[in-house]
Amino acid sequence: MIPADVAENLIPKSDDEDANVCLNNLVEALEKTKEKARKISVEDAWLGAKRVEDHQKLEVSEEGKELEKVSEQTSTIEDSLP
Repeated sequence: MIPADVAENLIPKSDDEDANVCLNNLVEALEKTKEKARKISVEDAWLGAKRVEDHQKLEVSEEGKELEKVSEQTSTIEDSLP
């Protein structure tokens, strides 16, 4: 929330709104902003964990491909031995 958002919530929108109503509006807006930030933080943490998991899977896959190459090379060498 930026200062303009705070000001917007503190300025009465009608003659019926007094300082208490404006302060309550500000508190509600701050709580909504806090909840949105918490949700974003949780989503970012999940996405970060997912990226790490995907990276680990990729590393294992690449290691497996390297092992297959070494195994094929070993087989070729063994086949060429008398």
